[in-house]
Amino acid sequence: LVSDNEIIFIDSSTTTLQMADFLVEKKNITVITNGISLAVLLINKGIKTYCTGGEIFENSLAHFGSFAEDFIRRFNIDTMFFSCHGVNDSGMLTDPSLPETQIRKAAINQSKKTVFLCDKSKFSLSTPYNLISIKEVDYIITDSSKIKEFLDIENKIIIV
Repeated sequence: LVSDNEIIFIDSSTTTLQMADFLVEKKNITVITNGISLAVLLINKGIKTYCTGGEIFENSLAHFGSFAEDFIRRFNIDTMFFSCHGVNDSGMLTDPSLPETQIRKAAINQSKKTVFLCDKSKFSLSTPYNLISIKEVDYIITDSSKIKEFLDIENKIIIV
């Protein structure tokens, strides 16, 4: 889902951190992230990387806040890769952190295409803040066919 010469955003979740090894074969991509750990991995792999800056969550080493959101708005993003805490029974993607939800919303608004990464542990979990309906996401990468309970469009789902 990543082509050569693209600008992509990858959020700071532990799920998206697993993407770093898959990006090395792409040529001339630019990655924007709010995750310090991901930024270090990508730089060490020779991938052009921008980190949003902003206040830092101590436990996740993720940037957040208006500075980070404004930074994201400077870019025209081809594809956004993200995760969140859960998918509730209505198909809404939710998260317990308002600042992280706001970062993701800023990146969604700047992106042509969105890709949601989730493992089976995230289904039927509801937390306080709504991000986006799963039906609004362009692609879903998951390890479970349970996602089909929320979507009737199979070509959006990639089961790994």
